[in-house]
Amino acid sequence: MALIKRKRISLNWLHYLATLILATFSQIGMSHTSSTAYLEISQESGSPTGIWKINLLDLNQVVPLDRNGDQKITWGEVKASKAAISSMALNHLQFSTQANAGCSPTIRGLSTKQINDAAYAVIDWQVNCSLSPGLAISAKYDFLFERDTTHVAIVTVGQKSPELFSSDRREMELGAGEPNGLAKFKMFLREGVWHIFIGYDHILFLLTMLLSVIKSDRRKTVVQALKVVTAFTVAHSVTLFMVASGLIALPARIVETTIAFSIVVAAFNNLYPFLPDRTWLIAGCFGLIHGFGFASVLGELGLGTNNFALSVLAFNLGVEAGQIAIALTVLPILFFFQNRKLFQPVVIWGGSISAALMASIWLTERAFDVSLF
Repeated sequence: MALIKRKRISLNWLHYLATLILATFSQIGMSHTSSTAYLEISQESGSPTGIWKINLLDLNQVVPLDRNGDQKITWGEVKASKAAISSMALNHLQFSTQANAGCSPTIRGLSTKQINDAAYAVIDWQVNCSLSPGLAISAKYDFLFERDTTHVAIVTVGQKSPELFSSDRREMELGAGEPNGLAKFKMFLREGVWHIFIGYDHILFLLTMLLSVIKSDRRKTVVQALKVVTAFTVAHSVTLFMVASGLIALPARIVETTIAFSIVVAAFNNLYPFLPDRTWLIAGCFGLIHGFGFASVLGELGLGTNNFALSVLAFNLGVEAGQIAIALTVLPILFFFQNRKLFQPVVIWGGSISAALMASIWLTERAFDVSLF
């Protein structure tokens, strides 16, 4: 009877774990992976004009777009909210000179676009009021900061290198020179760290890899973990630099689908090891594909021509710093629970099965362009 009871407890734990992860995943379906906007500004016509790209889920926090409450935002709902979006633009983006108190943009076009596997509103705007010629123009941006202090806007002015609006930098001078090397390094370093933390599929792949290296000998566990992280780092760093340099490219749909598939393979290896003690090979091979995913984010940031190598290096170092932070957080927790009776069935098997299930949903959605949740 004791054996039967213990087995039932293990199955109950697996059921609770799967339920918790699936509940979390269903929430991620309506959440978004990145609170990043993109602002392209041109001054060729005198007064500023440009394009403002906003994640629909960010925009929905300020302008209620989901009118029927079905947790899906359609183009029809965006189009119907054009007047409210225009009002939002008036309130959160302004331009001024020493002689002009401030001019707000008006919308001359509205559309939607997929960026990094997320839906964005694309606002084509222009400033109609006259700004005094010959005076430096300042831009003020304060969209969403009161609700989300992590929100940033990547700003490109003409052919200049990108700059960053953030909660602690809400104004900038459009006519200013290129940001210095240190400023660009900090910006891309920060974006690298941020994008590994919001990259749910990259994180899940790394965590699934770490589950496979847990051994009774902690020294061997640390060695295997170092091999996995190093192989993953080297592989996606190579791809990242090659894509950023324009040497190779792959369609985003193939990349995102393969990233989901990599998680399924990693989880399967945990359940039925086909590469025992060589998990680093899986991390290295699929790390090449994950590099394409990081490169797509880097491409949206806009590298410019100045300090190109420094920008790519900083972004990559940010990604690595984020990965190391995740590994250093997770491994001690796994060590702490390692000798518990339910560790193997709940954490290793349950975690791997749940990861495979989540990744299979992503794989299906990305491969066939459907929404399962």
